[in-house]
Amino acid sequence: MDCVARRERITGRAEKPALAGVFSAARFPAYFAALNAERVLDASDAKRDPRLSDLLDGYLIPKNVNSLIDATVRRAGAVSGVLCCEREQAVGRCSEAQIELEVGLADLAGQLILIADLRRREKLQRLLLSMGPELGEDHTELELAELALVKMAELFPDTWSAFYVPDTDPDYLCMLANRSLGSSIAFVESRRRVPVSHSVIGQAMRERRIVSARGEVFQNLYAKVDSNPMIASIGVPLFHDHKFIGAMVIGLLRDDAVTEDDLSSLDIASTTFAVAFANARNAEQLRHRAT
Repeated sequence: MDCVARRERITGRAEKPALAGVFSAARFPAYFAALNAERVLDASDAKRDPRLSDLLDGYLIPKNVNSLIDATVRRAGAVSGVLCCEREQAVGRCSEAQIELEVGLADLAGQLILIADLRRREKLQRLLLSMGPELGEDHTELELAELALVKMAELFPDTWSAFYVPDTDPDYLCMLANRSLGSSIAFVESRRRVPVSHSVIGQAMRERRIVSARGEVFQNLYAKVDSNPMIASIGVPLFHDHKFIGAMVIGLLRDDAVTEDDLSSLDIASTTFAVAFANARNAEQLRHRAT
């Protein structure tokens, strides 16, 4: 889990979410097990609470948190977020009214997130429907690749994207176009040719499906590359008539820039792009033959 908002009650000051750090089930298994098992964690003595034992050295002591209430935000029964209220002083067990208030706020947050997701899906559907006429126009391969990346930017803001085609060397893919939002020139140049054997789009091509690389998997893929500010990536293979014709990579500047729910829309978009790109390639080949 990543902290998306944080506020200090006494000063009213909003703090940078990054100050709360990133919480992972691998690092904090007891805490995540408690969240999955309980609707709300009422820890009046947080540093001695066994449910929070793995938070002690890495979070509770450094942040001087002595008591907390964590209410889970749930979606389809699964934990999708947590509303945390932390205190530096131990105050004893909270009243039922305080716990009910926190649960109510967590439920409200869950409803607002759901509404935002529905609006996002509606926007994605409108964009997908609008793509057909534009992609159906007469374009060169390069123009179509650039248009596809523009549409990707509309679908998924806060992303870096690039369009790849097979290289003359079958072990590599070469970049045809890119939208290098916030990325350094050195990073873009380092990705002009990428190996099929060690890249997210290479994996997507081999497995014939959209592949997401986040966390440790992403770090391993980009261990020797200056990926700043990209923190995760998604490989989108393009197949037409069972033949691989290209791929798109989407670099996430925020981990939530493309959610798991978005991948179904991305799958639909990739099919549309593949057909349009194949048609553009065929048209270019016909023009070359005619000349």
